[in-house]
Amino acid sequence: MLQNNIDENEASLLFKFILIGDVAVGKTSLLKQFVEKRFCDDYNMTIGVEFNIKYIQVNDHVIKLQMWDTSGQENFKSVTRLYYRAAAGAIMVFDITRRETFENIRNWHREALDNGNSRMKFLLIGNKTDLQNQREVESYEAVQYAKENECLYTECSALQGSNVENAFMELAHQIYQMAMEDPNLVNEQYGIKHVNNANCSMSTSKIVNQNGQYKKQLQKINNPNTEEFIEYYGDQNQSNQKKAQCNNCCADI
Repeated sequence: MLQNNIDENEASLLFKFILIGDVAVGKTSLLKQFVEKRFCDDYNMTIGVEFNIKYIQVNDHVIKLQMWDTSGQENFKSVTRLYYRAAAGAIMVFDITRRETFENIRNWHREALDNGNSRMKFLLIGNKTDLQNQREVESYEAVQYAKENECLYTECSALQGSNVENAFMELAHQIYQMAMEDPNLVNEQYGIKHVNNANCSMSTSKIVNQNGQYKKQLQKINNPNTEEFIEYYGDQNQSNQKKAQCNNCCADI
């Protein structure tokens, strides 16, 4: 869980996450709930890519999470692809009340595999559990997808804030464990790097739009009420893509 009174100056590692999924599945709402502990009633479609920062405590380390919130619109996909390469974790979001958003997860997942690095971890989130009476995707279907594709899975409600913090934290813990087991992965090409506090200063929100220059397997029973997860891990073969640079801040993307 998150710790109180985290000293940002003590941050030792930076993890980069990317949120992907169809339009209006709640990617931005989940991020705002995690970062700001609030739900935004006014829906504003993400244009291009926006990023947010959150400091968390994982074991004895303060971790700086740099989270890229991408647009689900087709005309921004060329921009989104630039961000896969240097992401340590991909958060794939679908709306449990809109079946097509779940069916499209396979396309988002494939795009991340094709453009991301070889050690990227995946978290699948079924959002909007506050609308159970409108559910079109059953939990067991998403669990099966997670099992087949070695993802971590959970369900959340950005509106109620249920399970949101746990979801982000679980992905961070998995990446932290991976980095501790293999220090060679603390490398920008894997979306993990040591923090240089003297030179690293970023606002909590920047936008890059289309006009810019731009085997051990572990299973737990999923239950939104008990905030448990389905976890599947394994090696995945992914292709590389040219690395992009953000000229508006000190961090690579």
